[in-house]
Amino acid sequence: MPNTCKSKECTSGASLITTFMVIGRLLCISGLLTFLTVSEDAFAQSTVVEQLPPTGDDTEQDERIVEVRIEGNETVEISKLPQLNTRAGQIFDPQAIEEDVRTLHRTRKFIDVLPKYVRVRQGVVVVFTVVERPTLRYVKFVGNQHVTTRTLRKKSEIDVGDSIDSYVVEEARRRLESYYHEKGYDAARVTTVEGTKPGDKGAVFLVDEGRSRKSFWTTFVGNSIASDARLLTQIKSKPGFFWFLGGDVDHEKIDADVDTLTAYYRSLGFFQARVGREVQVLHGLGRDWALLTFVINEGPRYKVRNVSFIGNSRFKGEFLERDLKLKSGEFFHQDHMDLDLGLIRDIYGGRGFVFADIQADPRFLEEPGELDLVYKVAEGQRYRVGKINVRIGGENPHTRHSVILNRLSLRPGDILDIRKLRSDERRIASSGLFLNEPARGEGPRIVFSKPDPSEQLIAREPNQKGFRGQSPDDGDAILDLVLKGELAPLPSDQESADTSREPAPRIKNSGGPVEIREQHQWRGQSPAYGYQPPATTTPAPATSPPPYRQSIPQQPVPARPATIPSPSTAQNPNVAAWGGSAIAATSPDAIDYGRIPPASPTATPMVAQQPVAQSQTPPAGPSGYAQSGFGQPGFSDPSGFNPLPNVPGMGQPGLPPQGFAQPPLQPFPGNEPYVVVDVNAEETQTGRLMIGAGVNSNAGLVGNIVIDEQNFDITRLPTSWDDIRNGTAFRGAGQRFRLEAAPGTELQRYTATFQEPYLFDTRVGLSTSASYFTRYFFDWAEGRVGGRVGLGYQFVFAPDLSVNTGFRGESVDIFNPRVQGIPDIQGNLNTPGGTNPGMLGKNSVYGFSGGLIHDTRDSPFLP
Repeated sequence: MPNTCKSKECTSGASLITTFMVIGRLLCISGLLTFLTVSEDAFAQSTVVEQLPPTGDDTEQDERIVEVRIEGNETVEISKLPQLNTRAGQIFDPQAIEEDVRTLHRTRKFIDVLPKYVRVRQGVVVVFTVVERPTLRYVKFVGNQHVTTRTLRKKSEIDVGDSIDSYVVEEARRRLESYYHEKGYDAARVTTVEGTKPGDKGAVFLVDEGRSRKSFWTTFVGNSIASDARLLTQIKSKPGFFWFLGGDVDHEKIDADVDTLTAYYRSLGFFQARVGREVQVLHGLGRDWALLTFVINEGPRYKVRNVSFIGNSRFKGEFLERDLKLKSGEFFHQDHMDLDLGLIRDIYGGRGFVFADIQADPRFLEEPGELDLVYKVAEGQRYRVGKINVRIGGENPHTRHSVILNRLSLRPGDILDIRKLRSDERRIASSGLFLNEPARGEGPRIVFSKPDPSEQLIAREPNQKGFRGQSPDDGDAILDLVLKGELAPLPSDQESADTSREPAPRIKNSGGPVEIREQHQWRGQSPAYGYQPPATTTPAPATSPPPYRQSIPQQPVPARPATIPSPSTAQNPNVAAWGGSAIAATSPDAIDYGRIPPASPTATPMVAQQPVAQSQTPPAGPSGYAQSGFGQPGFSDPSGFNPLPNVPGMGQPGLPPQGFAQPPLQPFPGNEPYVVVDVNAEETQTGRLMIGAGVNSNAGLVGNIVIDEQNFDITRLPTSWDDIRNGTAFRGAGQRFRLEAAPGTELQRYTATFQEPYLFDTRVGLSTSASYFTRYFFDWAEGRVGGRVGLGYQFVFAPDLSVNTGFRGESVDIFNPRVQGIPDIQGNLNTPGGTNPGMLGKNSVYGFSGGLIHDTRDSPFLP
């Protein structure tokens, strides 16, 4: 049996042990709670928050960024870094922070960028921890004697402060070596001493320049078709000016010259020509001189045996071959073939086949020295001009679209002519109103493209008025009325209608709002015949079920298949011009204005919110557009395109009643496709203000103030200060205004000139000017007040050809003679043979002028 202790000492010892155990447990629990509290506080201060703060009105303060830090940068200054999108005070945006990370990476100054989002009591602290890339502390060039260090530093494109990257340093070495070779140091070598190894703090380049080499003479051997002087114009490796300016020897240029000479000979028909080179080096005058010789083996010259065409069906081969320069029996010439290829393309492009693919295919024969020239033609379809879009760019575009449209020789509906488009582009560039820098490839451009499938008809919206222009200006506000109501049946109508048809409800006004919509206005050109609704007195059979309720009773008639109207049916007064039945004339007493008759068997019941067609006279369409044809209600469309979309609850579109929206225009007779023409131009500086002064012994002191505006608009008055500040006031119509004032001590001249090249958007031009002139001579003074008026006209068949006529009138006043009594000045009535009025007083001068101008310049200053 186990021993048991029942004494007081055992009991007190057990109690003491229990007490210590309890105290130990309490201490452990207290320490654990303290550790958790400290850990929680530390976690709240330093733990990265990987998710967005909670959103809500009560946490808006936490979502804001209170501070943005960049840590880890030791040598890179924060002021030299690009500006970040994330700033203090903004709402926390993870996408903006990601963009800032990419921005810092693009500087190539950091190896890694790590963003951190720290939650604090005031909001969010954004920290960008960066790891810097080692930077170049120095860049040195050793061994350069003939090239300055500044030039080498510029050509290497590397500098102090850039990141140390072995690839960047190697690329800089390659640039330096290539530059030396271009300067004629063919033996130059550049090596990298420092900058490619880990731990390097800079870049050091060792340059071995060697001796410079220049071209002393260039000769040709084996050339018979072209002289040495002609071949020298084709190459770049030739002696410099006086053998010192230029003429550096570069092997890459020599290889390129070999290819150039080979291509030149093959363009002349020497398809088996071979070109080699030989370089001899002479030493003298502290440099190497190269004697360059091109050895040419011309071979046989090929002759054209036959010229033929494949794929041409619109034009005969004899017609296409009539004006060709490269014909059968002549030696092949690449330039002549290119000219002929352009001529054939102009023949097709000038007649609407603008997408014709024409390629020249020289075919070599078994007989040496002969070939057949075959032109492959893929004609395609003929296209007409459709919609013309004008896009004018600039800081504050203010030029009217009519300024460009007036200079176009093509109108919607015309057959597209590529030659006229080139002339129109040149005419727009020569106006001086738009940016025109051919050397930089900037200038007005006219391009055309096939229309979008959703825009198969130019006159897609028939509710818009036409204008001599195309591109829409500001949209017009059009009221779109939505009527809500119910139809009530008539007792008499129910008896005559089908018993299975439900009665039509009565219309009740629901007080619906009037909806205003913004619609762009389509402006046509070259208006065709305007639409006139037919005047009919008797009903005619309908070709399609009308979707609109008619205001008079009509007996239902069976529908018949849609057909295109013939001229005889179009003249029939009982048939509507756009298809369907005409509305019979009825006296006002026979109409019940409060009721609507029942619908025909083929009609669809009217529903609430059903759009009502707007009442508007149809616009005059462009020339070449018919007012009726396929794609209209009541006619079958062979292309499957329906210009009028179906309205829910109305079924297939049918005949609109008189006074409602009319059917759209037919694209072109014969279903010819069209292209969309885009005219792109950018405004340039058109206004000038010149102030000057001068003094000379003849006219004394003369000042000069000139205000000249080439894009003036006399009707555009300023409506606010912004119109004057952004240059919109009195500008934009293509008019020309010049005001000149030349005050002086001996001479005064004031003139004002106004020119309108297209008066009222026509081909008639107007020019006016007024002047005031005063000159103080030694013996008398002269004053002139007058003006000029001129008219011009541009011919339609030749827009570059114009005629003009003008009238000049002046009042000349001679006054203030220095010496009185001189007969030639004051006159003498007692002279033999008549009277001598003299010069004193006022006299009138009149004159007329006329001229014929043919202007084909592409620039008024540098044609």
